[in-house]
Amino acid sequence: MARQAWEIPRHGPGTQRIENAISEPGRFPLTWTEAPEPVGPLEVAARLAWAVDGEEWVAARARAWTRSLVLVELRDERWPLGLVWLPAADVRRRAAHEERRGHAA
Repeated sequence: MARQAWEIPRHGPGTQRIENAISEPGRFPLTWTEAPEPVGPLEVAARLAWAVDGEEWVAARARAWTRSLVLVELRDERWPLGLVWLPAADVRRRAAHEERRGHAA
């Protein structure tokens, strides 16, 4: 089976695969809802299952979603692509007090 784009290291040995990244159906779902224009991406906490570092919750932004998937934007040297589809169960909105303090989980 061909490897998906997010499984291919881009910038050397510091990159890692995200084990809970979703590649089905295809690379992108056929239908999704983009974040509303006036509001923009939603602040979320996302559970990432790193291939080497294990599980962690990180602050991220939801850019699009379906009923079962969320397109998450994250900034991490281990994931140079910056975007990943995750199961909706692995993403939750951050409360206003968490956003102000910068907490993810």
